[in-house]
Amino acid sequence: MESKYNYFKRDISWLSFNYRVLLEALDEHLPLYERINFISIYSSNLEEFYKIRVADHKAVASGATESDEETVQSARELVEEINHEVNRQLDDRVRIYEEKILPALRKNHIIFYQDRHVEPFHQQFIKDFFREEIFPYLQPVPVSKDKIVSFLRDNRLYLAIRLYPKENGNPANRQPFYFVMKQPYAKVPRFIELPPRGNNYYIMFTEDIIKANLNLIFPGYDVDSSYCIKISRDADILIDDTASSADLVAQLKKKVKKRKIGDVCRFVYDRAMPQDFLDFLVDAFRIHRDELVPGDKAEIKSRMEELMQRRRDKQPLNFPSCGSTFKRPEGYFAAALIEECGLKGFTIGGAQVSEKHSGFVINRGHATFEDVMAVVNEVKRVVLEKKGVELECEMLILQ
Repeated sequence: MESKYNYFKRDISWLSFNYRVLLEALDEHLPLYERINFISIYSSNLEEFYKIRVADHKAVASGATESDEETVQSARELVEEINHEVNRQLDDRVRIYEEKILPALRKNHIIFYQDRHVEPFHQQFIKDFFREEIFPYLQPVPVSKDKIVSFLRDNRLYLAIRLYPKENGNPANRQPFYFVMKQPYAKVPRFIELPPRGNNYYIMFTEDIIKANLNLIFPGYDVDSSYCIKISRDADILIDDTASSADLVAQLKKKVKKRKIGDVCRFVYDRAMPQDFLDFLVDAFRIHRDELVPGDKAEIKSRMEELMQRRRDKQPLNFPSCGSTFKRPEGYFAAALIEECGLKGFTIGGAQVSEKHSGFVINRGHATFEDVMAVVNEVKRVVLEKKGVELECEMLILQ
């Protein structure tokens, strides 16, 4: 008897489930951290889905493997349907991130710089941080079609850069040069916490700090543009289930080693990238068009969780305070100076220099205005006397 019910395809149904996870980030009744975590879970799930399920369908669609469940044509149609649905969901992820999450972060005094343009009071810090913490780990690799093409590692973020040599001739006749540069996240975290100002905390992507300083990496060139790219490689493990136990173990060991160098199943690129730039990368790295997936800055993943947890670990958020008490003096960190002077834990009345973060004066219970100002003034006096540095209050004091 023919069934009267129509069933969703398994993978399309799974995408609907994962989309429901993403929509949890819209729930304003949830703590902001949990909403960000749902975006992280959605992105992580989608990454694994492409590396296993989509890679399997692509293998059938290309004729590399055979399947009893689908034909070459049906596999191609399914991959196209998956990409269409994923692109629709990614558009919603952008909207949720930019219209809901970022404003909520700002409401909680967390300012997320979204590009290389920053406030003047952070520009010197960013330049110094780049020179000292990031620059030593960068290794630009040239890309030239059919001549120089590097291997892009699985699930690593790269910066694709287009340059023009500085010449005195007609700029229209200059030929572009292309480079890729792996982001040094083994050495530097993805998110950089900038010095706070007032009650606000500032965060910036490492790649945006790099973009702001590309002229230091490529002297003699005009930087035209730069965009992030990432590749997902086939991590599906197909084994011969008729093999003996010993052969099965050997097959697994061999295939696990090759997971990092499998075929490309997804090429994620910045959706702001110009078409001619994307076309060059597609040709140079031999990417199929059905492997292209537009990305966005909302691929927060676990590193955002790590950053917010680090803030909770470092700052005395369990006690009332006015936030960071002292501005950062040029060439120093206020908290380090205070700690070096032995003032961590210094207390007058109910006010105390935080034992968790010396840059905060906290209220341990019933502290008066006079208590707080007495602690602040004593800290300023001792630091000036011992270190020769005059601390300036971050907070505005109303008499």
